[in-house]
Amino acid sequence: MPEKPDKLPTLEELPPFEEAAKEAMRKAREAGGGKYQPGNVKANAQQLDDAVNPEKAQARIDRERKAPPQAAPAGAPAGQLQDQKGVPIPPVVRSALTFSGQCVMITSRALDRAIIGSMGGLLYQGRSFSYAAGYRDGSRGFDPEDKGNHFKLRDPVGLHRLTVPITGILAWKLHKDEKFDLFKPMTEYVPELPRAFDAITPRDILAMRVSIDDEAVFKSVGATVPFWLDRKRNVKWHKQVWKPVGEAFKASTPAESRTALLSHLVKKADSLPRMRRYPALKGQLSHCGVALLALAMERTVGRHYEDLMEANVFHALETPSAGFGAPRIINRSHIFYQPGGLPAGHWDMTQVVKPEDEENAAPPVFNASLNAFANPEEFAKLATCFFEGAVNATKEFAAPSNLEPYWELGVRYEPSNKYFSVRQNPMSEVPTPWAAAANYDLEKDVGAFILTNSGSRRARLTANFAAFTTTKLFIKQVVDAGVNVWEDIEGAPDVTYQSGERGAHQVRVNNANQEKMGNLFQKDSYSKWVGGMDKHTRL
Repeated sequence: MPEKPDKLPTLEELPPFEEAAKEAMRKAREAGGGKYQPGNVKANAQQLDDAVNPEKAQARIDRERKAPPQAAPAGAPAGQLQDQKGVPIPPVVRSALTFSGQCVMITSRALDRAIIGSMGGLLYQGRSFSYAAGYRDGSRGFDPEDKGNHFKLRDPVGLHRLTVPITGILAWKLHKDEKFDLFKPMTEYVPELPRAFDAITPRDILAMRVSIDDEAVFKSVGATVPFWLDRKRNVKWHKQVWKPVGEAFKASTPAESRTALLSHLVKKADSLPRMRRYPALKGQLSHCGVALLALAMERTVGRHYEDLMEANVFHALETPSAGFGAPRIINRSHIFYQPGGLPAGHWDMTQVVKPEDEENAAPPVFNASLNAFANPEEFAKLATCFFEGAVNATKEFAAPSNLEPYWELGVRYEPSNKYFSVRQNPMSEVPTPWAAAANYDLEKDVGAFILTNSGSRRARLTANFAAFTTTKLFIKQVVDAGVNVWEDIEGAPDVTYQSGERGAHQVRVNNANQEKMGNLFQKDSYSKWVGGMDKHTRL
């Protein structure tokens, strides 16, 4: 034990606190201690205590070495409980996220409060940074002191149109594993389909070059489709369209619902309009077509689409909170997340949909194109992955044109700018109480996304504009200006540069996570920049 001093020093004799803390840190490092971690109060306090009491520190270290490793809770995926604290968010990135949130707020107010709450994020150099702003439920008012009504980063939200490229991830993986061929006719997978499907491939559906008339299918089961200029179109849609469609294809499982849709299409083949082909530049999403694509994958692999997605995408990317249907909490491994509520969907400012209500999602038959949900931290991984899949697909598949934009795996690609995006049509999109948009600039290695709990036309326009503006501003003010966002930041992440270049920028990689992503896609064809997506920080 150290000897006690004869007398305690006076206040004037004590060294300044900052110098004393630095000296204690230096002693801790010399004794084999860790490194100062900004924001990680517990770890810093432990290091200070170890520096002051070296004998106590050695006893603690010996005790920890002898203790058996603690097992993760049942159902927790590998790495789920790793401590991700202590890595600071760069001030430049923080400013970009603040601007993104302000852009959403200002645009929303300019459009007469289009959005109740929003979540967004930035994808840059293999990492994602997310934020949450606004409110969960507009019917509770907008009181800043009502903490239980604030959006949280782990709140699940519907992805709407962004479900299609997630389905594209699964189709691409099965194609690379040689379990499903994107270039075979649909009739080889689903022989009951009319002969017109002989010339249609799964790639055509994901590239939006052929389309079944969804509205004609809806009307054939008794739905009344509101006119696209109707100001109350969103509010009327659930009652006039989704309810009769859900009843017509009602089944015990979504897979059986898709089979019921197939039977209906075969039965009504003579009365329904013929499928239309669209030029690559235009593209037209067919929700019935994507449902048939999910059915084709089910029959080929022998498992339900939802199970395939869970095993091949959600589990592989460690996104256990993602799922299908009305947004809800399904991840039991988030043991420290006890939500005080869930975000509610909104048709508009006055029409609020209660959390977990069936109205928060389209009928289960359209799970593959409309009904995915995730929180923003996990959606960042999914977005990175489907953009990466689209990048590789544009390299491997023949392009219809060298300059004109076209769709690949559910993502729009502009070859002249090397720009990928997934946006909703503000006017004619099939509505749900959610809106989302995402984009990625391949040349600059920068992407952004916006998720909202409002499904109005104004909300879709706001999400599209905010995602686009965030990306372009960050490119102009940071990337093109040559700013190093990690400069002079203590505790910056341990990343290295992968050999080879991605556009004009090299890919930053967290080597510890390369193997995880390698299990999902072929290592030779995929860069591992998505491996650094485990860290997500909110403002």
